[in-house]
Amino acid sequence: MENDTSVDLIELSDEELDAVLLLSKEGSISDAPFWDEPYTYLYRQGLVERFYSDEFPAPPICELSIPRNAIRLTDKGRLFVARHEQEQKKLREKAAENKASKQDERKFQIALSLISAVVGSLITLFVEHFAQILEFVSSVLQ
Repeated sequence: MENDTSVDLIELSDEELDAVLLLSKEGSISDAPFWDEPYTYLYRQGLVERFYSDEFPAPPICELSIPRNAIRLTDKGRLFVARHEQEQKKLREKAAENKASKQDERKFQIALSLISAVVGSLITLFVEHFAQILEFVSSVLQ
């Protein structure tokens, strides 16, 4: 539960978000850009981690620890991506609903305009030819 809250509070710039989405898509990338932004910020936020991968050239071993040559998302990073995708899906659905309601509103306005035009024309004809209509009705009734 604590991770959920901490992920909700994270705000990323466009560059940082692009980097997270790239890692989500690729799975892992070489850690060559690790010391550049945005990866250092993402590392401090706990969204990415360094690890060793056979896919990338290994750095020269100068220490006794396992060399790290790649970057991948942590569980927190994957949770962040999932939340981001959910938010984007909701925004797309809301935009689609708004578009559909605007289209329905336009159809209603067009139908209302056509009905108003027809009714207005009929009233105009009735007023202009009222005397002839009365004469016709009285001749039919006799």
